[in-house]
Amino acid sequence: MSNQATNQEQLIAQLTDTVNGLKAACMHLLSAQHSPAQATIMMDKFLIENSAEAIRKREREAEAKRNNEAMRNARTDFLDRVKADYWSMCYMNQKQREEHIKSIWDELKAAYSLPKSYAVPAYNHHAPTFSEMLRRMEELQAVIDSANLTFADEQAKHSEKSITEYRNVMEAHTSKHVSNIKKRTDIGEQEKQQLIKQAQADCQFKIKQHESTMNRQIDSAKASFARVESAKAELKKLSSLTTKSN
Repeated sequence: MSNQATNQEQLIAQLTDTVNGLKAACMHLLSAQHSPAQATIMMDKFLIENSAEAIRKREREAEAKRNNEAMRNARTDFLDRVKADYWSMCYMNQKQREEHIKSIWDELKAAYSLPKSYAVPAYNHHAPTFSEMLRRMEELQAVIDSANLTFADEQAKHSEKSITEYRNVMEAHTSKHVSNIKKRTDIGEQEKQQLIKQAQADCQFKIKQHESTMNRQIDSAKASFARVESAKAELKKLSSLTTKSN
């Protein structure tokens, strides 16, 4: 008999002894609280429920439940996404639409950790009717007409100017404040340095806070321009589409 076979037998014997010892200990504890017959029933039930096959079954069921829930959520998100992209897909050819739909589904499969083999949910893209196209044109024109680009442009320029001016004012004010701190004779050098450091930190905090506010206004103005440009571009595509449908 080889040494490897002997070691395996010894390991099996040790594991068997350990399992038997643990089982005996559990039976002893159960018997202290219940009758021997009840303890035997409870132990048998425990062993059945925690067998390797039972554990594997529970794991498979849990995984199936997770996949089913993830699939439902992914399908819901998928339908929401393609619905939101409906008009964008109207300007695509069949191949482009299929690739776009597949890219959405691939993204959602990755986000929800779904198997790569899961096929794209059924989606039937319908071409817009002439009435639907006219309503869409009205919506796009309303976006263009309601935008106040003059105000947006002035807002962006004012905000950019305000960032520079506010920084200059705050830095000048802080520089004067630091200079006054240095001239003080009622406090020591260490306290002076602490006050200077605090003044400079307050200055930078207020500058960044103001910049953040102004940048939000700049972004808002840019978004207004972007919405109008997007609406104009789509209106041009839609006009071409209505011409073809006639």
